[in-house]
Amino acid sequence: MNNNLLAFTYKTPLTLQHGNVEYVAGFCFSKLNLEELNANYSDFLLVEEQKCFMSLYYPKRQHSYLLGCYCAKQSLTLYMQNNQPTTLWIKNGVFQQPIVYSPLFLTLFWTVKEALSKVIKCGFTIPSELLEIGDIQLKENYVESKFKNFQQYQALSFSVANYVCSIVHPKNSVLTSNPSAIKTAMTELPMPQPKSDFASNKPTNKELSII
Repeated sequence: MNNNLLAFTYKTPLTLQHGNVEYVAGFCFSKLNLEELNANYSDFLLVEEQKCFMSLYYPKRQHSYLLGCYCAKQSLTLYMQNNQPTTLWIKNGVFQQPIVYSPLFLTLFWTVKEALSKVIKCGFTIPSELLEIGDIQLKENYVESKFKNFQQYQALSFSVANYVCSIVHPKNSVLTSNPSAIKTAMTELPMPQPKSDFASNKPTNKELSII
């Protein structure tokens, strides 16, 4: 991110405590003008967002769009390990409300639903709506999810590089885990070297399948 943009930007994390549940949020305020944003929009807009921006005709609307995307992404990156704004996609919902899409979070949602489907031993043979995620909480180094229709379970998810690991367990049980230690171990775990082809006794470049 261009330091010239950050010089005119203020952002800070927010915490909302509701009973025993803690929610996290972010606040961002910026005085950047259209000229500065227009000169640096490739630093924080995806290609799809750039196309949307190019379709806007009036300067006031252009400024509102760029400033809104910029501040929203700066707030979100306060809680993401990958603090690159171009990994986030902000779209408009049915009522023009902003909806955030992230490749990492889309993968997380998929792994959480897949883990639940294995726990209840149905796979994806049931409608996906039954596996819908109800509540998501961002913790210090992992994400905790609960389900709308299977409230007796919850999920713990964390990312390692471009991979996401999700573990579903009974909500009333205590899962002893250290996501940071697991992530470090997975990152440092060495990969075995490809072995020779047993048939021809020649080196092979086949992919390895580790179970």
